[in-house]
Amino acid sequence: MQSPSAIPLARSFPLSTKSTPALGRLLIDDKAVSSSIVSTATTWKVQELMALPPMHLLERCNVYVSNTEPAIVAQRIAECLRTQSIAATFFDDEAKVQAETREHVQFTIRLWSDKDQVVVEVQRGAGCCFLFCQASKAILRAAKGSSAPKAMRRFTIPGCVPQESVEERKQLIEDDLEIASSLLKKDRLDAHMLGMESLCYLSNATKCCSFAAKSILGGECFSTLLCLVQSFRMHEASRDETLSDMEEKHFAMMHRHALTVLANCLVALEESGELEQVLSLQKELLSESLLQCLVEEVAQATTRPHDACQAVRCLQSLVRASSELKTLACHLGASKALDSAHREGVCRHATLEQESGKLQLDIGNH
Repeated sequence: MQSPSAIPLARSFPLSTKSTPALGRLLIDDKAVSSSIVSTATTWKVQELMALPPMHLLERCNVYVSNTEPAIVAQRIAECLRTQSIAATFFDDEAKVQAETREHVQFTIRLWSDKDQVVVEVQRGAGCCFLFCQASKAILRAAKGSSAPKAMRRFTIPGCVPQESVEERKQLIEDDLEIASSLLKKDRLDAHMLGMESLCYLSNATKCCSFAAKSILGGECFSTLLCLVQSFRMHEASRDETLSDMEEKHFAMMHRHALTVLANCLVALEESGELEQVLSLQKELLSESLLQCLVEEVAQATTRPHDACQAVRCLQSLVRASSELKTLACHLGASKALDSAHREGVCRHATLEQESGKLQLDIGNH
């Protein structure tokens, strides 16, 4: 008996950052690009495509696009990344994009040429598989010029199904917050990440948002949140400790989660009309150090657009709640930082463009 031949599997190793020698190149004429595509993204200016190597096994997330100039395909993808608010770094010479969603899903997009067609390949690098699938489907649809799918139908819960009372919901929030707090107290990085992700979900709850926000900002997690926002550390005492590369990446993710939690809480309290009351109790939210940290975060929009977007959301609620904070924010250079963030948003991040535009209106009359 002879064993069956091996079945080629999808490649699971990362794409090489070095250029593979091309067996043939498909040249692009910039003048042939359709003028119907509005280049609002930092456009992905692809000059040439490498031929798909014969031994290269494409990832499952791929699509062949025919009868379309490669430059147009690149523009479609760049615009999709912008509208989806996916941070992207473009490598024109390699026809490659390194992208990251706000949920820390990292992936690579690569263009090849094969049989007079453009091949679009999307490879996951890190993060949630489900969220990656959602992002990759949107990108591949955009590459083909397809319209977005119809929104899924939503069904209401039948009246015969017993509903939780408000008190029961609040008790569940308190229980979940206690679990998150216990996770943040452990000495393991994975426990810290689980605790912070739990706080993200709690602060974004569709029901009892203001109660969850007050519980978070008034609880023992509050000091940890502020330290992560201002120092990228769990505790102020460990601010000067030397970290490994893995720990640096971990705390960068924790920092973004902390900004998201703080922004969600401030927005929820502003919408419920309780923000000023909470600010009077939590004086740390009125501190110059926190405001300066948020302004500096906005100024880093070019390198960290997702973090800048959450910092803008925090500033929106704070400056609308206090005229003193608005004055202080302007003194710290918020206007200049917002101009830079808004330009970055126009180019690469639709949500950042929208949120920074709102904040510019809030402080524009100052």
